[in-house]
Amino acid sequence: MANPIIVGMSGSGGAVTATIPVDPAANPFSLSYAVELAAGATGSFSVFYSLDDPNDATWTPVWFSDLTLGAAQTASVSGGYSRPIRQLRVAFTALTGSARVIVLQGLSPL
Repeated sequence: MANPIIVGMSGSGGAVTATIPVDPAANPFSLSYAVELAAGATGSFSVFYSLDDPNDATWTPVWFSDLTLGAAQTASVSGGYSRPIRQLRVAFTALTGSARVIVLQGLSPL
């Protein structure tokens, strides 16, 4: 997995979602993420994770809420996982302006 992964998001008041597959086999597993709202951007979002394989077309992923954050965040946040996951999802119910999701996994080469 390339480090970091940066996914830009933009909207004009509607729903916007970013889904990022990660490497569950990384050993040790260590993942950090940040959801950053640009200056002047507004929105309400939640962070979810899934243990389901993003390449399995026979199964619809089951998403679990990030318990450390809760739902309906309205400001930039960060978090992480020390236990393996397969996907990270950030779902805005409404986004006006720009935001980005940054994911770092494992150790980066110097």
